[in-house]
Amino acid sequence: MISVIGGSEEMTEYEKNGYSIIKKIFQDYASEEISLSFNGGKDCTVIAYMIKKVKEELGIRTATKSLYIKCRSPFKEVDNFVDSSAKYFNLDIETKELSMKQSLEEFINQNKKIKVIIIGTHKDWPCILRVHPILHWNYHQIWEFILKENIPYCNLYDIGYTSLGSTFNTHQNPQLYDEERKEYRRAHELIEAKDERSGRYS
Repeated sequence: MISVIGGSEEMTEYEKNGYSIIKKIFQDYASEEISLSFNGGKDCTVIAYMIKKVKEELGIRTATKSLYIKCRSPFKEVDNFVDSSAKYFNLDIETKELSMKQSLEEFINQNKKIKVIIIGTHKDWPCILRVHPILHWNYHQIWEFILKENIPYCNLYDIGYTSLGSTFNTHQNPQLYDEERKEYRRAHELIEAKDERSGRYS
């Protein structure tokens, strides 16, 4: 099997770095000690894919324990994508509906072996090693990777959504509306990365 770490001439430096971080985690910790925070968004979808590839290279078959923190009034498309992702990315997903901090605390208390959570970046989360392998990737790098690797993603991104939250505060991005066609373009067609959250209202 070709190594996913630097095994392709087409792989960018930021992709190599992301894979290297994940591979080191799986080399330093047992698979049952590693978990993933997964909400169905594009960033965690990229990481779920990278975890899948690293596990395949290392011969790890066990499902990765994952936490889905469901927001109030979630999109059914997001819930459906999270469900379908469990099989595709080999994830054992637990769903919580508490606050982010409370959900993680409960998740950790119920899964005593977990020492690492991949993606968590919030400083007030419980004491656990938090790893974000693609922290320095920008919006367009995320989409370049998704499209290049043909990674499945939530279909809301195909109808003008660029950042996913609840149905209360998330709308199609006005920067993607095509006046001529009277429809929204896809998320990866957004020109300015700074406009990623233009469809989010707090």
